[in-house]
Amino acid sequence: MINTKERPIALTAQEVNAVLAGDKTQYRVPLSSQPYINSQGYWEWEDNDVRVSVHSKSDKPFFDAMQRRAVGSKVAPFKVGDRIWVQEKHRPISWAFEDGEVKIEYKDGYSASYNYLTEEEMETNPNDDYPLEVAQELIDRGVPCVPGADRFDFSNPQDLPYWRNASAMPRWASRLLLEATNIRIERVQNTSHADAVAEGVHHFDIGARLRDQPLSVAQIVFSRHWDDKHQDDDVVWEYNPWVWVIEFKVVEPSAVSYKHEAAGRNYQQELITLRQKVQNLASENIKLRAAIGNARECLDEVSNAN
Repeated sequence: MINTKERPIALTAQEVNAVLAGDKTQYRVPLSSQPYINSQGYWEWEDNDVRVSVHSKSDKPFFDAMQRRAVGSKVAPFKVGDRIWVQEKHRPISWAFEDGEVKIEYKDGYSASYNYLTEEEMETNPNDDYPLEVAQELIDRGVPCVPGADRFDFSNPQDLPYWRNASAMPRWASRLLLEATNIRIERVQNTSHADAVAEGVHHFDIGARLRDQPLSVAQIVFSRHWDDKHQDDDVVWEYNPWVWVIEFKVVEPSAVSYKHEAAGRNYQQELITLRQKVQNLASENIKLRAAIGNARECLDEVSNAN
């Protein structure tokens, strides 16, 4: 493949399950530099010497200019055809340094074994600090080694390595390889119902607060998921940030075959339960809108009476 790159993205366990089930084909990430209204009241954006400025107070000319200039530029996270390897929360649950076999557990309960590097090969790969970081953590915690073997003893579950954030996952431990099929820019609140479904919302937690916006249940669930991921940033749903929209397809499950039952789940029953939760949430949403309407009518009657 010519002029393509391979870069990582970090997904939650719910997002990974949605990809593996074929239910997630889109991924949104905020622009690192957000557009702003300049002193003349016009939209403007600049990131790493790529600049977009339109002398119009209408949003559409600026949006069109962003599509032309930003998408495909050097600041875009991906280009069509680029390979994307998925990082996720994980931990090694066995590591035989003498023969290079490591077993990785993912947050959803699935695990897989990889032929990594032997102890001798690790010495010739100084840029890979992952095994050294894991070993140092276990040494600092006083985790014992298996007598007569060059491996740590994880017979006590409390001695297992700590869970590692998705961003710490090395390339060789990734179980998903994707390919970017389309890139565009939009504002996050422009995520349609169909787009929210393509984000994999059927696999997300349904504990979403209702919003006083004309949103579908899928959009409400996605908006809550967005806020959960970005609660420490200035790009929450309420601020309506500009985002990159990456559409993708699965190239391969990185030589790891995935089965829902491997995590000890009854997938069909989960879907039934999830649909029921969605129906309940939709019913609550309708009731809330009716209550808001009644409250407004009461306020109008009081205002007219005065």
